[in-house]
Amino acid sequence: MPTVDGRCDSRFRLVAEVFVDVVAAGRAGSAVAIWHDGHKVVDLWGGRTAVSAGRWARDALVMPYSVSKPFSAVCALLLVERGLLAPDAPGRCYWPELAVMRPCAGS
Repeated sequence: MPTVDGRCDSRFRLVAEVFVDVVAAGRAGSAVAIWHDGHKVVDLWGGRTAVSAGRWARDALVMPYSVSKPFSAVCALLLVERGLLAPDAPGRCYWPELAVMRPCAGS
């Protein structure tokens, strides 16, 4: 069974249990960190690196690929909800450099 290192606040022990299962089922390593009320409550890593097959280290560098897309979507939806972003408006209405060819209405 792969080793999992790090620490986890006892209130989040279920996160640690699931993480151990995920690492045990995977072919490569993983890491997870969770902050709650301004404090890091979960900081776990484990498994093996895919490239060297060495142990996953706390400071392992990883390529996040498209991991930021859901966070960007949530931010955009919050802006829509607050009336600060119109989903049907052209990008040039929010990014002035795009308005060089055709200004946004009301500019």
